[in-house]
Amino acid sequence: MRLLPSFLLLCIPAIVPAQTLAELTDTLAKAETLDDEAIGDGGEKSATYRTYEQFRDLATREELITRLLHKSPIVRGYAARALADKKEKVDWLAVLRAHAADLQEVGTFRGCVKAQERFGDVLIELARERKLLSDEQWLDLAETLVQQKSQLAARDGLLRTLKLRDGMLHTLRDLAKGGDRSAHIALARYGIQKDLPLLVDFLRSKDALQGNEALLAAQLHPDPTLLHVLEEIEPAVWKRVEAGSSTQMREWLAAIAAQQSEGAGTFLAGFLQRAGEAHPAAMREVLQHLKAALVPYPNCAALEPVREQLRKRARR
Repeated sequence: MRLLPSFLLLCIPAIVPAQTLAELTDTLAKAETLDDEAIGDGGEKSATYRTYEQFRDLATREELITRLLHKSPIVRGYAARALADKKEKVDWLAVLRAHAADLQEVGTFRGCVKAQERFGDVLIELARERKLLSDEQWLDLAETLVQQKSQLAARDGLLRTLKLRDGMLHTLRDLAKGGDRSAHIALARYGIQKDLPLLVDFLRSKDALQGNEALLAAQLHPDPTLLHVLEEIEPAVWKRVEAGSSTQMREWLAAIAAQQSEGAGTFLAGFLQRAGEAHPAAMREVLQHLKAALVPYPNCAALEPVREQLRKRARR
């Protein structure tokens, strides 16, 4: 038999056998991060993501469902992503509920950002991005996270953004009484008069401005009796600004503007004048936040005094 010259053998590409699903799963389990499709400055696919593509294309629905229980959070994450990518029929609410207590940390790589997150949060973020739940199912999930006392960040996110069903009112009230900051926001959405003392106490607490929850709650329940309480915390708001954080000022101004009353308009006009005299270096941020606070109420006559003040400044 005639043999090929050795230089021709070098030109023949080696045939690499395709990896099995088990091998692809093992490779993903050893990855450092759960990568998005485009990462880094160049927005390129990583080797891990290319492995995921093979994994996704090879695995059946049943094999992916099984891997949602894999010990590696990266495998679990890619199994969920593959099910979503392939638009497989999945009871996503049941999947998310099953991982409501999944606090295992996993490295994620999105765009140029690397982070450490809890797997349950990663899964819920996937559901949000891909619109995997209906509005009613999001309410079901929020109730599950509250009832199970979930430690996921998504639990607080849902309390901040959803109006839960009436059946959750007493639970939320008890949580707010116990100091749950996000529960105050959810409770404020009901707009119940008897809950105002809880909100007043929260606004007056020494750590009210450690976050923005108290001010967000005041925006959602803009009862007139809250105006004087909001006025009281002006010095504390300026202290936050001096400490390098103007987020609280933004939400504080929005809470006052939400009152849409003559008292609110008069106070904001006076605040603008005082700020210009006492804090000239901060006026750029003040003007930016104040203008943003007025945007939702373009036709509110009660806020005209502060609009007039802003127009005068613009003419200078």
